[in-house]
Parts: sequence; structure tokens; C-alpha cells
Amino acid sequence: MSIVVAAIVGGLMTAFASTWLSLLGTGLTRADTLVIPTTTVVVLSGSFPDRILEGADTFREVGATRLLLTREPPLPGGDVLRQRGVPVAEGDDLNRAAAIGLGVPEAAITVLDPAVSSTFAEAALVVDFLRRNQIHSVVVVTSKNHSRRAAWTFQATCGHDCEVRMRPSRYDPFNPDDWWRHRGLVRRVIIEYGKFMYFTLVDRWRL
Repeated sequence: MSIVVAAIVGGLMTAFASTWLSLLGTGLTRADTLVIPTTTVVVLSGSFPDRILEGADTFREVGATRLLLTREPPLPGGDVLRQRGVPVAEGDDLNRAAAIGLGVPEAAITVLDPAVSSTFAEAALVVDFLRRNQIHSVVVVTSKNHSRRAAWTFQATCGHDCEVRMRPSRYDPFNPDDWWRHRGLVRRVIIEYGKFMYFTLVDRWRL
């Protein structure tokens, strides 16, 4: 009898833990219903090729005419490698080439300057472009576990000037229901909640 009770209690505890862990994963994600047509899609930098794959798919799905790409700071040592004759592609080079290869017209792609190193800086850069070009709606493509923080950041930066809709990449392996079984995904969740805290305590008050 004691073995049966222990098995039942263990099962309940496992189910309880799994439920809360799933909620933690789900809390990082956001996917919105897209409006068709939408003229502009932006693919955030930081993960390749899952984001640009989704960006190209979304570009066609919503009938967009403009694909915006952001740039990360240059790779440390990248210039030295190029000086020594070793070709090194930066993240935006890879995204641009992939987008063209996936059927996005070259003329539709805009790589925004300058390079940025945070979602907060990306949002400021993209929103500035949207305002200058009188664009009032945008689809933001990013990784699943980054999508909710990106949504909050873009919405806080846009205010009432534009409508932001999120499209997390279907090619991202992150799964809210079993992320804790994969070391790489555990690391992503821990880091993302830390960044969430930083946005809540610091970045949002800088707007």
C-alpha cells in the first residue's frame, strides 16, 4: 500500500511541477493573429536561421512589400579574419542572403543602421523608421521565448503610433511544454526571465 501511495504522490508532484514549468514557458511566448495585408515585416537579429525562415514565410503570407532587418555589433575578431583573407559573414549578411534565396525581392529588404545590441535598442531603431515612413502597423518576427518581451518592448516604444503584431518562428525548437528537459532551452528561459526583469525595472522607464 505504501508503494502505491508513494507512486500516486510522486505522480501528482510531477504533474504539478510540469504544469508550473509549462506556465513559465508559455509566459515567454506571444503569437498574434495577423492582419492581411500588412506592408511591413521586421525580423529581429540574434538567431539564425529560424527567424529569417519565418520572416520570409510571413512576408509572403501577409502580402508585405518591405522586410526590415536589424544588425548586431560586428563579431569580435571578424575584421582581423577578413584582413587575413578569411571571409566572415555577419548576421545581417546571412539574413539578407537567406531572405533573397527564399524569394523576398532584394529591393524589398532594408537593413537598418546602426548596429544594436539589445531588444530595447532594436525597438527604438525600428520604431524611428516606422514613424519617419508613416508606417502604422508592423509584424515582428522573433524566437518563441523572446516574443512576449519583444512585444512589450515594441508596444512601449511605439505607444499609439503603430500596431505591433508578433509572429514567433515556427522553426524555433522551443516548446513551452517540455523546455526543462533540454539544457539549452533551460538556459534560454533563465536568461530571458532575467532580461524580462531588466526591462521591467530599467528599460521601460527610459522611454
